[in-house]
Amino acid sequence: MKLLVNSLPIIGGLIGAGCEVNWPKPNRENDILRLETEVIAIKPSKSKPDRGIVSIQRLTYNQNDEIVQRLIPKIVVFKKKLWPDGCGHEII
Repeated sequence: MKLLVNSLPIIGGLIGAGCEVNWPKPNRENDILRLETEVIAIKPSKSKPDRGIVSIQRLTYNQNDEIVQRLIPKIVVFKKKLWPDGCGHEII
C-alpha cells in the first residue's frame, strides 16, 4: 500500500473506493519483484463536480516476468485547481 500511495502523482490525498486483488502465482522468498502501474479509467462524478474516480491497474511481476499480483484500486481524487494565469491543468 505504501508503494501505491507514494507512486501516484495525485494531489490532495487518496480516498479508497474499492479494490480488486488477485494472486495468479505465489511469491517466493528470494523473488525479485517489479511493478507496472497504468491508469485504466477516469470517471468524473456527476453529483460532485470537484472530484472523480480513477481506476488504476498495478501488476507485480517476478524475475521470470510472471504476474504474481494484480491490484485494481478505485480512488476518489479531487480536481486540480487552475492557476489564475491559466497555467496548470485539470486532472479529471
